[in-house]
Amino acid sequence: MNYQPHANLLPHEARFAIWLEESTPYLLPLWDFENRRYKRDQVTNYLSVCSTEEAIMCRFALAIWTNGIEDYDFNLFKAIRSLGDKELKVIQDWVQDPWGC
Repeated sequence: MNYQPHANLLPHEARFAIWLEESTPYLLPLWDFENRRYKRDQVTNYLSVCSTEEAIMCRFALAIWTNGIEDYDFNLFKAIRSLGDKELKVIQDWVQDPWGC
């Protein structure tokens, strides 16, 4: 049997899931891909306890997932000041080839 972990997702959602797995795997527990949603309560809790860098990347991922409709206050200038090269590269790659859910 050929297992496809994101077979229930729309193509853009599957792309997001793969992107999240590759770029910020520590955020995976905040998504419920089986039901095609993020876990709002867990996100709220996570944002209250995680590091500044993790919060910025979480807000960035949420902006992509929600297509910017839900405001989690992603701030590009704060990201540039606060993130390391690896995280900035994730954002730069997306800016060069933007896509959304």
